[in-house]
Amino acid sequence: MHKILFFSLAIILSQNIHSQSAALSISLYDSTLFVAELNGKMFDKPSSVMNFFELPQGEQKLRVYKLMRKGNSEIRKSVFEGQITLPNDVLTTAYIDATHQFRVSATEPIKRRKLNRGERELDIVIKEAINRQQFEAVVEHLIGISNESERLRAAENVISIHTITSRHIAELMLLFENENRRIALANYAYRYVTDPHNFGEVHHSLRHPSSHRRLIRRIR
Repeated sequence: MHKILFFSLAIILSQNIHSQSAALSISLYDSTLFVAELNGKMFDKPSSVMNFFELPQGEQKLRVYKLMRKGNSEIRKSVFEGQITLPNDVLTTAYIDATHQFRVSATEPIKRRKLNRGERELDIVIKEAINRQQFEAVVEHLIGISNESERLRAAENVISIHTITSRHIAELMLLFENENRRIALANYAYRYVTDPHNFGEVHHSLRHPSSHRRLIRRIR
């Protein structure tokens, strides 16, 4: 599966979607990895964002554990445990903030339409918009990743799960000393930005004239 979610559209296909159901998209404020337990069922595949569909409306029991390193060991730190309420036929986009609170950032109707072939329905999920505070937390998190290859993968994950602008991309590119990785990040981000007409801003984060030409060739 493509890196889950953080901003274009995430598309989920299913055979039999009940017309009376809720959905939840959740992440941590700093986009770090976590696992979760929802209504007694454990989802222990680490992810920076989780999507849950066909949930019963109303009260849900949620536990979220942030994954952290301690020496050579991985530990799970509880960052949220409590009841949440999900409305019917709505995608609730939320995050756990720095104080371990459940924060709803968006509620969007679950949009459905028939595919051209067969009887399956298509759910189009509007992903969470990133605000400045969240973006600054993401930048701080990325700075803490010393290996630039790992930092690039983490940055791409951020881009894929959040609504993000060309200005955001230009700032993220400055986190890389390697020019090739700056180009790779910009190339990856082009399909996700909400304002492709402003994508020229990313060129200010490139050092060499040849880099501008390489990026232009790659995104054509």
